[in-house]
Amino acid sequence: MGPLHMLTGDPLRTPTLVDFLDDDYFGFTGPANCTSPCVTAPGSWSHATFAWNHGGYTPDIVRIWAGMVGPGIQHRRDDATWVDHTDLRPTILTLSGLSDDYRHDGRVITEILDAKAVPQSLRAHRATLRRLGAAYKQINAPLGRFGLDVIRINDAAVRSTDQARYAALSGALQQLGADRNRVAARMRTILEQAAFGNASIDEQEVKRLIAEAEVLLARADALAASS
Repeated sequence: MGPLHMLTGDPLRTPTLVDFLDDDYFGFTGPANCTSPCVTAPGSWSHATFAWNHGGYTPDIVRIWAGMVGPGIQHRRDDATWVDHTDLRPTILTLSGLSDDYRHDGRVITEILDAKAVPQSLRAHRATLRRLGAAYKQINAPLGRFGLDVIRINDAAVRSTDQARYAALSGALQQLGADRNRVAARMRTILEQAAFGNASIDEQEVKRLIAEAEVLLARADALAASS
């Protein structure tokens, strides 16, 4: 849950179990003793509050679109750039020329903005910052490569009947999460300073961070495959 950003500052809000349902099923609250089905199969949906909340992470559930229009925004459709909700706020603030002391988990979506609409610090290293942003998403976004590997590894751990295997996978996940947090924190700082601090970037440091992200993803991929 830590690597997927599902822990908050209030431990009482931390669940003891997170289930990801099969994408052909729909879950809803049932009776405490579950004498009637707590999971309903396709063809028998009759729950009045059905709202497509399968609880999974398949494309039909998690892939949505965002529309932005206004001065400084390119008039086109972009299906290639992957963004999150966290990217909308820093983008809007940049377009409006505003900033605050809120630390963003997202980045400015420069791909859809006119060059003249972004600060010089973003224009000067536009291509490099895009590559950094893409690597940042893959390791930090819950639906990036890293996040999807985490789900597979964790699922293998909880399914295991071998306590030693569970402990080994759990420990490996904790280490991956710690390493990801270190790399992602530095990436986030660079993206934030470039967007709102008018700071130039160290190209060599950015290349090193991207390389570290690739190594991290390879580790997560390998552990998920072996699990």
